Amino acid sequence: MIDETFSLVEALPFHAHWLAVIDKIARAKGAPDAAEAEIIELRAAVLQSAELTETDRLPMLQLYDVKREQWEAQFKPNREKKSGEAGLQAALTRRVEIERRGGEDAAPLLEAASAAIADVLLSGEDNVHADRRPDGKSMAITFNEIVKRQRKELAAASREQLSATARAYVAAVARR
Repeated sequence: MIDETFSLVEALPFHAHWLAVIDKIARAKGAPDAAEAEIIELRAAVLQSAELTETDRLPMLQLYDVKREQWEAQFKPNREKKSGEAGLQAALTRRVEIERRGGEDAAPLLEAASAAIADVLLSGEDNVHADRRPDGKSMAITFNEIVKRQRKELAAASREQLSATARAYVAAVARR
């Protein structure tokens, strides 16, 4: 699914929503939630995409959210503060607890997703710059890092668990 240049994904219909997201963020100079409507459309398109397997769907959602966090952070005056510390990570932490208390199958996968996202965001190797769009190679590297950090959990999950986790993930990050 993911090649070194990300060109396979860039050709899929849902990726056009990503272009709208980064355009909106750039126009708003990184204002929080400037691209909320566009990111909702992107998430819906990823969830509904027939071109993705259930195993790719959850990491793809994570990829776009990580890149959004990194892209928005580039416009902040205090760039030393790592992106994702409050928004994305806090939303996932809350959702993991909700899923765990409810005894849902999504809790272990969401926890792995949260850890993977934290690792990627804290690595500081985002290759995102406010003066140019995130390129396909950077997106492919980030996607592969996200998958690598949760490969075991993704491989062990059933299709139903992956689908439920993707929906729980979207519900969590929609309220960040």
